[in-house]
Amino acid sequence: MFVYLLPNPNGDPYDLLVCSYSDSREGNQPKEKYYTLSGKGLTLYENDMPVEFLSLGQWLIERDSYNHIKELDFFKKFKKWKFMRMWKKTIKHQNRMKA
Repeated sequence: MFVYLLPNPNGDPYDLLVCSYSDSREGNQPKEKYYTLSGKGLTLYENDMPVEFLSLGQWLIERDSYNHIKELDFFKKFKKWKFMRMWKKTIKHQNRMKA
């Protein structure tokens, strides 16, 4: 037995959404990217072709590692830092152009 999963629009590659078989399709065509999860592991399908298989244990290890890394300060604050850096660069550039 297995379940169908779709990527979550929030961008987290390990936060997958459970869906039905019909949800993994658009009409008669499969969605571009979906997953199946069974007791043996997770399989990624692209254009209805299996592309990658990870054993369940390996997938859980990778998911836990990703979640741990995501909690590090550098990655938590990266977007704010990048925005501030870009803002400062823009202000400096505008001041140079005025001068």
